[in-house]
Formats: sequence, C-alpha cells, structure tokens
Amino acid sequence: MRVLEKFLYQKAKKIIVLLPHADDYITGLGIPAKKIVWVPNGVDFSRYGAMKRYGGGSPDNFSVVYLGGHTLSNGLDIVLRAAKMLQDEEKSNIKFIFVGDGAEKQNLIGLSRELELRNVEFRDQVPKTK
Repeated sequence: MRVLEKFLYQKAKKIIVLLPHADDYITGLGIPAKKIVWVPNGVDFSRYGAMKRYGGGSPDNFSVVYLGGHTLSNGLDIVLRAAKMLQDEEKSNIKFIFVGDGAEKQNLIGLSRELELRNVEFRDQVPKTK
C-alpha cells in the first residue's frame, strides 16, 4: 500500500490535504512541497471573538448538535441508534439536531422514521459564513 501511495502522490499534479501538517508526512516521502495544497477543514475561531458568550440554557433541556456532512464515514447512524436508546429510556430532555447535507442524509432520515425517533430533527445545511 505504501508503494501505491507514493506512486499516486508522484503522478498527481496537485495533492489536496485537509489536515494540518499532512504536508510534512508527504514531503517525507520525497514529494515536492509545491504539489501540496492545504485546505483547512474546520472552524476559524477568529471569526467568533466578538460574539457575546452564551449564557447557558435550561438544565432540563439538552441539545446535541451535529454540523457537517451527512456521509457514511461519519457514522451518524450510530448517533441515531443512541438517540433511540435515550428515547426508550424516556430521556425526553435530550434532543439531537443534525444540520447539513450529504449522500447519506435521506438514508438517515429514513432510519429516524423507522426507529420512530421523536428526539431527532434534521435541518438544511447552512453556509459557513452564517
């Protein structure tokens, strides 16, 4: 697998990485740094410095919010099954909110219906700027 990895890096015109310092690993394989482009995938905390701090909510209600891609690799079906367990235990004060889109969103909505989840809500994606 390492031979294939290096071969593909050598043949690529550009290599896009999401993790910081991934270029260190790739250049360590002898790949020129100029081929590597880092696209940060996360939160820019500097945008939120002027925001008013959240004062907290009611201890009687708790929301678990997922923001991001609804893809198979994120294992969101496991979160839905956890929501089902909490619902079955009558933990009605815990709500799960999924914000985003992706290849698995419709399957997740279907699973939510199949499990008859009342503590789960799906919302459309929101631009990062908002």
